[in-house]
Amino acid sequence: MNELAILLGCSLVSILLSGLVSCLETVAMLADEFKVRSLMQKRILSPFQRRMIQAVMLRRDQHMAGAMILQVVIGVVSNSTIGILAFHLFSGHAIVVYMVLSIYANIVFSRSLPKVLARSHFEAVLTHLAWLIRLVFIITYPAVLLTTIWIKILRLDRKRTLRMSELKSIVTYYQEKGVIGHLEENIL
Repeated sequence: MNELAILLGCSLVSILLSGLVSCLETVAMLADEFKVRSLMQKRILSPFQRRMIQAVMLRRDQHMAGAMILQVVIGVVSNSTIGILAFHLFSGHAIVVYMVLSIYANIVFSRSLPKVLARSHFEAVLTHLAWLIRLVFIITYPAVLLTTIWIKILRLDRKRTLRMSELKSIVTYYQEKGVIGHLEENIL
């Protein structure tokens, strides 16, 4: 019974940590300059919150890479640990059932729902957890740096330009949300 509690505890911690990092990754992805500017105009933020949010916006790709690296590390370590514990505890069909339930729980609770939550509560999550996004980036910086070196070696670091269709989609989205008016939409 003790081993089952340890297995379930490890599974729950894995799902919660992966879900948190998935949420942070999504928020970093959404932290484009336009959204951050509108957030800073609408809310009263402390100087610390402003610095953290601006740092996330300015190095958005690196923060997303840091979150992805941490997500992979958490996944590999937790899945290995959970697999060993499950293999030791269960046999036959029981291990298959546990793994299927574990995979489903990971897909729903550590990947899908955190991303939906981050999208629907972007401002609140960025305002309150920008410091955590920065911390994840600082912890994973050596791995991000090694990735950046490979990007430069393989000459994949060309500046990406915004296509007209992407600009139209962004403008339409913000016009529908009421962030910009009809006049600003036409200007953009």
